[in-house]
Amino acid sequence: MRATTSNFNDARLSRLSRFQNNRYNSRKIPFGLRGGAADVEGDGDAASVEVDDEVKDVVDDDDDEGDNDDDDEDEGSGEVDEDEASETSSTASSTNNGSDDNDDDNDDDENKKIDNTDSDSSTSSTSSTSDAQVFSTATAHRSLAKKYHDSKDYTQAASSFSKAGSILAPLVFFPPPSVTSSSRQTYLEEYSICKIHEALCLIKIEDYEAAKAASTKLGKQLEKKKMQKQIASVLQGANKGSVMGMAMMAGVPMQEGTAERLVKVANMVTEKVS
Repeated sequence: MRATTSNFNDARLSRLSRFQNNRYNSRKIPFGLRGGAADVEGDGDAASVEVDDEVKDVVDDDDDEGDNDDDDEDEGSGEVDEDEASETSSTASSTNNGSDDNDDDNDDDENKKIDNTDSDSSTSSTSSTSDAQVFSTATAHRSLAKKYHDSKDYTQAASSFSKAGSILAPLVFFPPPSVTSSSRQTYLEEYSICKIHEALCLIKIEDYEAAKAASTKLGKQLEKKKMQKQIASVLQGANKGSVMGMAMMAGVPMQEGTAERLVKVANMVTEKVS
């Protein structure tokens, strides 16, 4: 297309050049041979008009070619616009997909929250079961200690009572949220009984210092947890008669006969140590 236009323009320029040469040559003709001033002016005007027409044709052709170029540019622009639109569409699609992904992530987060909630509920249930298992283990040690006591193996009995008390201590003095007030009271009673029986068994084997330590530990733990209403006296120091304060712990909620046993422990320890 452009080659054809170029050839056409070359032909136009050739004609234009030929007319210009003719016009120039006409000026070289002697005045007498030309048709007078009017002829010269007429020929000149005619040539000028024809030349102007030729120039106009060439310019028009160039304009047409320019229009074609503009059309080509427009077509190129259209292609660019389509590409941009495609990119925009892709970006929008990607954004929407990202939004969808975010929605999916949010859904996953919600599901995770639900799963975590279920897990928390399960953990709470497991914690309660664990507390019951701890109490059951402590009770088993206490039952074993009683068997040792009945068979007069006081050393093993004291050891088993001590283990039972150690197992129960966290539930009494550092209870987890799953431990209710009534459960804690039960654990406290069991813990106190285990420590008292531990002291009794130690007295049997004449380990009085250990018996006093076990009794004193119980008293101090109750004091530390501000259970003043459950003790009538606070054990002071490590003097020989300090364990007598244990005899005054009748206010501690324990099974029937425990207070009397406590008094017996205190009296026996006092007699042996003094």
